Amino acid sequence: MKSFKFLEATLMYKQRTVPQLDLSDPDNILTYDPDKGYVEGKFNPPQYPNVRYIYDDKIIAFDIKIKTYYHSLQFEIAKYDVKEDYLYYGAKIDTSPFPYFLNLILMYENADKYAGNKKEYSGEIKIKPIRSFVVSAKYLYRAPQYGPLFDNLLTPPLVYENREATVYSGSIIFDPTIPTSLAHWNANFMEDAPIAIKLEYNYTDYPTYTDNPVEFDWDANKYIIYGGDKGLYPCKLHNFNIKLISNYFSPYKVIIYFDTGLKQALWSTSVAMVPWTENYSSFIKLEKENDFSVSAMFLIDDWEIPSIGPYNEIWVFKTNPYDYNKKIGIPWDYYIGACIVKFLGSSSIELKYQRIIIDKDFDDPYENYMTAIQRKDMLKEEMNELSLTYKVRF
Repeated sequence: MKSFKFLEATLMYKQRTVPQLDLSDPDNILTYDPDKGYVEGKFNPPQYPNVRYIYDDKIIAFDIKIKTYYHSLQFEIAKYDVKEDYLYYGAKIDTSPFPYFLNLILMYENADKYAGNKKEYSGEIKIKPIRSFVVSAKYLYRAPQYGPLFDNLLTPPLVYENREATVYSGSIIFDPTIPTSLAHWNANFMEDAPIAIKLEYNYTDYPTYTDNPVEFDWDANKYIIYGGDKGLYPCKLHNFNIKLISNYFSPYKVIIYFDTGLKQALWSTSVAMVPWTENYSSFIKLEKENDFSVSAMFLIDDWEIPSIGPYNEIWVFKTNPYDYNKKIGIPWDYYIGACIVKFLGSSSIELKYQRIIIDKDFDDPYENYMTAIQRKDMLKEEMNELSLTYKVRF
């Protein structure tokens, strides 16, 4: 990277190992078992190198940014060495025609099949009527460049980053201490305002089916494609969330979070217990820095614990090793969790209680698959867990 007064230029080279399987190879056998309801195939892994990967992917990228104090224009181009036409290029305009009051961000990305297979453009406007308030609205459209990825296993067959979508989102943020942004990824840890609050709404329209997810078992040299050639159903999802952080009673900090909306399962609807579900998530925490914290979480009809904490403090819970609740859409009737942590210098003692109930009242089309899931011990009707953990930080 080289920076000048009004110019910043970056040259990057990256090399990564990429998994690839050519399922059109006659040595890779694909069979369909109607009793199982899914396609199962076996493949011969590459002999050289003797691992599951066959080559290193080399990427070279160049990025140039022209900037002033209130405006910037940025371009990027990347070359993938697999084929000549596998390119990524994009542009971004970030301008404040009325500094400290109005900010506009326009972006465009175009990625060839191997480079991400998508074209995407977006526009965002941020208005700050007074110093403590920021109101923003964003529009995004994204679509694959070349049909589905089902025949291209150089990249995962189901890629959420290039699914055709139209997204509308908006937010309102009140934060009197601007340097410690409430929108920052570790805001729970950094935010020092007497009270800061963020309200956000997202609406996403997925008009088409996706590819069907392919599950690879590299140890057994086989893969499974559930439910034919179509994956997730077209759907319209929405989400509303509120986050509040208060240091009014400093050194005590309060964090409150509420989230609701409609979520879609990660696996194809042909095998999902429930294609989508409404979710209600609530979280509250009281903490005194370097002393103690008390927190509680309650969720209804959800299948994932939201990541509430900062980078070093995420509420950890898994119903099973493979996260099947979220993949096949097994809804939780409800989830309750409570946690007490006492900090002792560089160590801590954590006492946590978790209770989960899974509703088994599914429609008839899913009953056979539900039985199979139960046999694999991937579903628990009810769980109570009490844990005591001692941590030492080095």
